[in-house]
Parts: sequence; C-alpha cells; structure tokens
Amino acid sequence: MRCSTLSSVVTDRSEAPAKLVRTALAAVALSSLALAQKTDAATAAQEVFAKHCVRCHGDGRLRGGVDLLRHHGLDQKGRVVPGDAAASRLYQAITHAGDPSMPPKTDRISEKEIAVIRRWIEAGAERPASARSAPAMKVAELKVQQADREYWAFRPLTRPTVPAVERNDWSKTPIDHFVLAALRKQGIEPNPSVSDAKLIRRMSFGLTGLPPTAPQLASNPGDVAAKLLQSPHYGERWARHWLDLARFAESTGYEADQDRRYAYKFRDAVIKALNEDLPYRDFVQWQIAGDEFAPDNPTAIALTGFLAAGPTITNEGGDRVKYEKLDDIVSTTGSAFLGLTIGCARCHDHKYDPISQRDYYEMVGVFLHCRERDVPLTSQVRDERAIIQRDLKKARSEFNRWRNFKKGEIRTRRVDELPVDDEAKQLLLAKRNRRNKEQESLFRKFDRKLRISDRDMERELQEDERATMQRMRVDQKRLDEKLKETDEHMGRVMVESNRRTGDNFLLGRGNYRNKSEKIGFGFLSALMPRDDASMSWFTQPPKDAKTPWRRRALARWITDTKKGAGSLLARVIVNRVWQHHFGRGIARTTGNFGVTGDAPTHPELLDWLACELVANDWSLKHIHRLILASAVYRQSGVTDAARSKVDPENHLWWRRKPQRMEAEVWRDSVLAVSGVLNVEMFGPSIKPWMPTDAISTGSTRKWPVNVKDGPATWRRSIYIYTKRSMLMPMLESLDFPDSTISCSVRNTTTAPPAALLMLNNAFIRDQARHTAKRVASYAGRQPKDQILHLYTLALGRAPATDELERGLAFLETQTRSYGKGATPTPAHAMSALVNYCQAILTLNEFLYID
Repeated sequence: MRCSTLSSVVTDRSEAPAKLVRTALAAVALSSLALAQKTDAATAAQEVFAKHCVRCHGDGRLRGGVDLLRHHGLDQKGRVVPGDAAASRLYQAITHAGDPSMPPKTDRISEKEIAVIRRWIEAGAERPASARSAPAMKVAELKVQQADREYWAFRPLTRPTVPAVERNDWSKTPIDHFVLAALRKQGIEPNPSVSDAKLIRRMSFGLTGLPPTAPQLASNPGDVAAKLLQSPHYGERWARHWLDLARFAESTGYEADQDRRYAYKFRDAVIKALNEDLPYRDFVQWQIAGDEFAPDNPTAIALTGFLAAGPTITNEGGDRVKYEKLDDIVSTTGSAFLGLTIGCARCHDHKYDPISQRDYYEMVGVFLHCRERDVPLTSQVRDERAIIQRDLKKARSEFNRWRNFKKGEIRTRRVDELPVDDEAKQLLLAKRNRRNKEQESLFRKFDRKLRISDRDMERELQEDERATMQRMRVDQKRLDEKLKETDEHMGRVMVESNRRTGDNFLLGRGNYRNKSEKIGFGFLSALMPRDDASMSWFTQPPKDAKTPWRRRALARWITDTKKGAGSLLARVIVNRVWQHHFGRGIARTTGNFGVTGDAPTHPELLDWLACELVANDWSLKHIHRLILASAVYRQSGVTDAARSKVDPENHLWWRRKPQRMEAEVWRDSVLAVSGVLNVEMFGPSIKPWMPTDAISTGSTRKWPVNVKDGPATWRRSIYIYTKRSMLMPMLESLDFPDSTISCSVRNTTTAPPAALLMLNNAFIRDQARHTAKRVASYAGRQPKDQILHLYTLALGRAPATDELERGLAFLETQTRSYGKGATPTPAHAMSALVNYCQAILTLNEFLYID
C-alpha cells in the first residue's frame, strides 16, 4: 500500500484513532496479499514456461517474435489480455483451442499447468522478477539439438507392426488393418465397397487420367488395375503431378518470358521414368545430379531439367539475379523432395523448423556455379554436333570471306566509274573513318551507288562465280539441316562448366551485397547425425570428371535412409501418392512436413508405407498396387449422421470423398469421350486455339493467333505448351497452377468462369458435336440407344429409369424445336443430340470422380 493512502486514512478525524490504525493495517495486509498472489502466480507461470516453452521462445531462439524468458512480444496481437484468459491467444494456444497450438505436434500441457497459466493471466499477467533480471536477448545462430532430430518427420524409419484387429472380414491389405484399428478405437465402422464398374472408373482416372473403356468396365478390377499400371498413359497422368512440384514451364517467366525451346525434354523424361518404374531413389538422384551419376544416359541428363525448370530473370544479370535463381533451386529442392520450407531461412534462421541460415547457404553452395543451358543428352550426339558445328562455322567463314572479296571487287569497279579525282577514289576505297570529314562527305554522297546487296552481287557475277556462290550456300544449308536433325536429342538442363567451386558466402539478411562469412557446402543439420556430417556423402570426383560432384553428394544424402534425409524423402512421397488417390494426404499438409504442418492422422501407416517403398527398391508402382488392392480405397462415399458426428472431416477414412477432376483430366476426358483424342506421346508441345482477346493482353507476342484446333492439337493436356505469362484460360478456370513455385496441392474452387466455360466455350461445343457423331455412328438413330451408349461412354454406367425418360423427353423437345413446326429431319435430331451430349459432358458426375 502506498504511503499516501495510509496518510489519508490516518488523518481522517471522524474515526477513533485505534480504529483508524486497524483499518490502515488491514488495507496494507490486503494489498500485500494481492501483490504476493500476483507474484506467486507469475513465478508459477514462469516455471511452466521454463519447462515447456523457452527452448523455442527465449533460450537463444525467438520463434514467432515471442520471448517467454523475458516476456517480450506478449503485449502484441492479443497474445496476452491481462484479466481475460479466454481472449488471450497464448491461452488458446496452450489449450489447443487456437491456431497454432502449443506445444506443436504433441499433447497439450497438463491441466494443472494450464490452470497455472490461466490464474496468472486473470491475476493481471504480472511480469515475473526472473524476466526483469534476465540478460538482454542475444539471438545466437541456431544450433540443432537432439530434440530437433527426434521430431516425428525427421526420425529414421522403423517398420511398425501391423495391428491385429478382431472381427476383421473387411481388410484386404495391411493398409486396412491400420485404418480399421483407428476406426474401431473411435467406435465406428468403414463403408462397404462400391460396385466393380464404379471401382474401375475410379482406378482408370486415378492411374491414367482417362475414362474407362467398355471392355474395361466389363473386366475384373484386379486385372484392370494391373493393365492400367502398364499403360503408357500412367506416366502421363502421374508426370503431371510431378510437374506441379517441379514448377515446370517452357518459358522463363517475368517480364521477358522467353521461350525455352527444349524444356519439354524434362517432361518427356519424367513420363518415361514413371512408366518404367524407375526407382524413386534414382528418380530423385537424377533430377539433382543425373549428369554426375549416369553421364551417358539421356533420361538421366534430361531429368536434371528439374533444376532449370523454374522462372529465370533474363533482362538483367549480376549477383541479384544469380541468388534469386539459387533461391528458386534450393527452395524447390526442399519442398518437392522433403516437404520442407527451406527457403524461409534465406534471410534468417527458420522461425519454426530447425533450419539455420547457415544450412540454407550451405545448400546454396551445392548449386553455386550451375547454369541453364541447352545441351545434347548423349555423348554421341554431343560429339556429332561438335563436328557439324565446326564444319558449319568453317563453311560460313569461307563463304563470308569469298562474298566480301567479290563485293570488294564490284565496289572497286563502281568507284572507278565515279566522276571524282583519284584522291577521292582512294578515300572511298579506304576503311571508313567517321572522323575524316572529307571521307564522310564522299561516303554520304555516293552511298546509294556504292551499296551492294547480295542480289546486286549475283547480277554482276560471272556464271561460274554464281555457281560457286550457290554451291557454298547449299553446303551451309545441308549442314544446318543436319544440325537440326539432332534437335530431338537436345534438352534444357542445369550444367556446371568445370570442377571449380569458387567462394560461397553467408549473406547477411539475404542481401547479395552483404557477403559476410565464407562457408563451404552442406546439408540440413537436423537430418544428419551431427552438424558437421555433410562430407560423409561426398567423394572426390575422378580426374576425368567435369563437375565438382557436390550435387552428387546432395543426391546421396537426400536418399540415404540410414543417416541422411531418406526417411523423410520416403514419407513425403508415399504421402503424396496417398493424397492423389484419396484427395488428402495422411499428413494433410503434403508440402510442409515441418513444425507448422499437420501431423499425420495415421503415423504408423505412413511409416509402414515408407518402409514398403524402400524395401521394394523404391518402386512407386508397388505402393499403387497396395493402395488399389485395399478395402479403404474401394469404399463407397455413403455418409450418415452418427459417424459424421464422430469424425466430421473423415480424418479416419471411414468413407470415400468425391474428387473433382483436374483441368487437364477434364479436357482429356472430353476428348476421349468424343473419340478424337490424339494419343501421340512426347515431342514438342502444342499450342491449341486460344481466344484472341486473351492473347492480346501484354506487350509481346505470346501465342499464335488464328489456330485451328484439330488432330494435331487434340493431344493430352500434359503436352500443351506452358508459357508462364500466357496460361490457357480454359485450364486456369479449373485451377491450373501458375508454375511459378512448387505446387503440392492444387486449389479446388467453384467460380463463374468454370460454369461459363462449360456453357459457351468453343472447345466444349465442338467436342459435343464430335461426341454426337460418335454416338450416332455406334447407336444409330434410336434416341434410347443413343442415350444408353452416351452414358456408358461418359459416365461408365447405364442411365436410371428417370434419367432415360428425361433424356428421351429432352431429345424429342429439342428436335421439334429445331424443326420449327415442320416435320423433323435427321439434321434436326442431330442438333438435338449435340445439345444433349454437351449437357452430359458438363454434368457434375462427369467432372467429379465418385
């Protein structure tokens, strides 16, 4: 109690002195008790913080800008509202009622400890004495601790035991045991299987991105799955998923957005690798260092196009552009392969994950001297092109010398014929010197008479000289054509010109002008047994090696399941495979396996699948077979209130959720149903028709105008040219990614442009006509037969009775409408069928799988 308060009490003459003293002493005691309670609450709260929180919030780290050792940052953003625990974000976090929840990815602190924090906030959130006396915060460089390496995603793989489940006549594979055990724990049961036809449709879209054929629909699902995995369309479907991760496009992006002539070779290599079931370990290693692992394998070389696939600034140079490109490579390597946001450590230590800025720049050191180049994909072609280019250079040089000599002769004759004195003629024949005013005056005066074009030269040559000129031109053309014949063996990749490594610097705050400490190269400390273990994966390159083999070391580390990042690599890819089959990963944030990402709903299942991948030579097709054979994959989508109440988000996989087709799958399916899909694989990309008003946006020509769609452009959508500044509006309306950064999960939006596309786009209308012709050709003119066949083609099933009746009524009404009261003709019936086909192709059931 303050002295002024005591004084005011004592000087109140209306009370007896003894009573006044007792009142004053009581007030002092109550005030002291309140202060003690506040102090005790603050001290108790600080003990909880010290036990659970300060390792990340105050002990050399400052995640989220919160320091719980010194109590800095708590008065910002409503983190602590004195007197109101419920409104305090800190309290919401520790009770796991807010986002993020703390401690992350683990159970919340005890109820007793939560009560301590609540009492402290409600008592006014007094700052403890220990916080006031703590030394000033000095944020040291992040040092990975053993606890960081024990994070669930970073631990080495160990094969979990498959759960034993009683009364289990549902499970078909070990996958189902994990799912069923979790369901039974919550007291709910899974859904039964769908019909074979529906299952085959699901498999066909999932594995190839195309609707099933009638013979497939009549086959055994197991046989169909095996054949789909061997289909060349499997690689096209799953390559598209990988191209999203690789931020693949065929232009540089930014303002200039220059075309990359041979970038498509990376796309083709991904398709081939997946079709051949190249072990995922090799698939990853070749994308990082294919030239260092298999220098004579064209697929390995082409796959290093992964490093060059991102956007590149081309209208300026220097260190700024260099480090922007390096950031793109390091960030994409982290997100695509490891599901980690490594790029967040460019300017400072990662705020949440145990990734230091030093880790980031040591990764930069791996790629420091890489450059984008168009290169031959085989040594044989490289040698062949070198010979052709040498001969071509020689032929052009000889031709230019001969042409210049002949032009000189003609110029001399013309100068001799000019009405000027000999001195002027000598000036006109001499090398031009713009500082010589007299010579400049003569050059300007006789410029037109002395200018000699190739056509002028030909007219003045003798017949044998013209023959010589023609022969030399033919020789050059022949060599040019011979060089072009090797173009199909060229690829856009990332290369290193020599074994020189150069200096690598840690950049202060990520600023290329602030080069502070020289460092070497290395990998993420949290994914190694110790901080200085990076050299364990490095071997000295042989004498004939043309590169320093740093990328090879990175590739070995990233696939090492014993001491490197291989365990995380395996978890991330099996989670992605699960995501594309089920619409959501076992860990929902497939692109973020770090602290701020979601923990897996079935961690044992995730690790079991990762172990299966590694044990089966990293075969992705093996994982597909396991998933497709499982009961959880074959479930129906039936829902009910009781189970929805227990698990409203379907985290436990008790039912199947419908998945909307990606933009490319929808376009490909329309082409397949209409019967015009061109299944030609590989090669340069196509540029289908695009609205002129879309092409005209921008200052540079981005897309050819007046394209006529036809068989050449009706190829699968993975072969459409991906230009960063000119994406196809038709695909964008169904959430095609922008190819600027790695995309692990596409958006699924419902927007007016998609609906308008279905109703008005020239492509869909044209394909409806082709569909109608196909249906009429097979089913004849009977409307009922036409409807039955169309439903099989488009939806993989027969129409229900009411659907058939509505279809017949629609066709009859439309046919009469086109006849305008006259007797309907076959042409009127065909127009009606076109409308009906368009309606079927735009159904939700066509756009959604299941």
